[in-house]
Amino acid sequence: MFKTTLTKKIAISMSALLTVFLFNGSIIKINSYAATTNYSWNNTIPEKNPTPGTNNGKLVLFDNSHGETSGQADWVLDGGFSDFADDLASHGYTSREYRGVDKNGDGVIRYYDDRQPANVSINEQVITYDAIKDADVFVMAEANRPFTTAEQAALKQFVDSGKGIYFVADHYNADRNMNTWDSTETYNGYNRSTSSSYNMGGVYGDLRNPQDPNKGWLAQTFGLRFRFNAMDLISGFSGIKPVNDSEGITQGVKPILMAAGSTLSIVDASKAKGIVYLSSTDKPTKWSSAADRGVYFGGEAEGPYVAISKPSSGKAAFIGDSSPIEDSTTKYKNEGSGSSKSTHSGYKSTGTAATLSVNIVDWLANSEAYVGFDGVNHTKGIATPTPMADIEKNETLAEPWATPTYDPWNTDTFAYGSYNAPQGTDINPTVYVTGISLGKTSATINIGSTQTLTPTIAPANATNKAITWSSSNTNVATISNGIVTAKAVGSTIITATTVDGGKTATCNVTVSNSQEATSLSEGFDGVVGSSSTITSGIPAGWTFSSGMAVYSTTSNYGVSAPSIKMQATGNTITTKSLSLSAQSNLSFWIKGQGTNTVSHLLVEKYDGTSWVTIADIASLPTNPTTKTYVLPQNTKQVRFTYTKNVGNLALDDIKIQ
Repeated sequence: MFKTTLTKKIAISMSALLTVFLFNGSIIKINSYAATTNYSWNNTIPEKNPTPGTNNGKLVLFDNSHGETSGQADWVLDGGFSDFADDLASHGYTSREYRGVDKNGDGVIRYYDDRQPANVSINEQVITYDAIKDADVFVMAEANRPFTTAEQAALKQFVDSGKGIYFVADHYNADRNMNTWDSTETYNGYNRSTSSSYNMGGVYGDLRNPQDPNKGWLAQTFGLRFRFNAMDLISGFSGIKPVNDSEGITQGVKPILMAAGSTLSIVDASKAKGIVYLSSTDKPTKWSSAADRGVYFGGEAEGPYVAISKPSSGKAAFIGDSSPIEDSTTKYKNEGSGSSKSTHSGYKSTGTAATLSVNIVDWLANSEAYVGFDGVNHTKGIATPTPMADIEKNETLAEPWATPTYDPWNTDTFAYGSYNAPQGTDINPTVYVTGISLGKTSATINIGSTQTLTPTIAPANATNKAITWSSSNTNVATISNGIVTAKAVGSTIITATTVDGGKTATCNVTVSNSQEATSLSEGFDGVVGSSSTITSGIPAGWTFSSGMAVYSTTSNYGVSAPSIKMQATGNTITTKSLSLSAQSNLSFWIKGQGTNTVSHLLVEKYDGTSWVTIADIASLPTNPTTKTYVLPQNTKQVRFTYTKNVGNLALDDIKIQ
């Protein structure tokens, strides 16, 4: 996360507080609403779906079970990581938030302090293999609560099953909820401290600093560890390994910003390797609020900023700062102060890790059977010369870095509107766009004329209904605010794209210079009815038999809704009387709905004496089709009669010209 001073991490407030109790010797105050609320305000699991036509069938889970929204962090797919999730959607991924396991089935996933044995069975904000196994990639961004041994086993099983995890960390002591744990410690599997208080027992075991780089869950599982350093390099880490050495991940990657972040140490070069380092010309500086000297060795000896691991059938990737991934659209309040959060617009700024992160997810989602980096088929890693500096073997600054005004282990004390708080507001939740339509899929316009396309956003209460317009051939027709202007004879595709989610709808526009006289043009736009009946609007002079209805759903009508639904044998439509001045062309739009080769449409003309067959259309097309036939000048009327075996027929856009 982008930071300038330590105090920027969290603003402390004493508002909306009532009852006093002791926590680690400090005065803590409980919010006055805690005893009466039921945690019912924030129980919809956010999800983002792929841009239409791009779905790759892959699911990415964004973890929110381990304090990823603590303090000023807001690393959720509809908050401070929304740009990342939107980018994944444009690359075909489904993204969903992971909160834990609803053990009691009440629709609320609650956190209970499972350091207390009595709470182990009821704590629902846990990671289990069964709960995440259907995902392809699991993203963890600054987990601020330690893993239990069971959770460590579940994450390892997930990777061993051929899946991938993306670990996003931050600098040492980025302890956003002031519970004495930051993401470097959580991921490593041990606290920086050697205090006996971190020999926690129970479901956690001994989480004291082992003072050995080869020990700890991360090192033993993935062959690396996060350092406890804290540095800035706004110009970006430029020691980017070649594509052949990075399993293709560094393709298109440029120097990546670090704004108070950490690096990693490679302890097993056959299992892990760095892909982004400090170059010889990069000059990082100590972050101003670092707990120690901030930069330990410099250069490649500092260890990689970005690394990957192939410990088994699955994969893992690691980055030491959230700043180049986050964006400025926060969702939750700070759980201590209740104030709004301020985050960095890193995903779309210079130094972004956008390309890198999408490449990482692509690599993680691609299951490959090889294990490790053998130095033959897959470039081997480079072991970090001093993987644990002496200064990393114990804490150098008392933890937590500040005294919290709430209990980070007790959600009843969380401020209004913060994640996990008893109360908040959902009166203005973000409603995401799921689709867009234009009411018509094709249109014909004469040169110099205009036609308006009216977009319909789904759902109707979507938060952001903004759209952009484009024309595939602006020489033929242009589009502005939905108004198509015909320029020259030809065809073009008009596309409307939603700003939220990149959903699209298209209209095929044909521009003509026709001077032909149109004797009849009926699109049934005025017909009113339902899927079972017609209630009004039959065109003047036309004859409709009883028993017909309308289609109004997308793709079931021609230029515009509705079409006529012919649903029984003997359904007949007869045009008004005609007076043709010359031989003419008859055209109409049809689409069979579940029809077979027996169902058919009889098209006839009346010459003033008798009805004569123009066409008897069997094997009705089940895709939208425009049929065209020649009418002699003596044609007085045209009749359409449906014979049904199975299915119905949609008829629309009858023209004679």
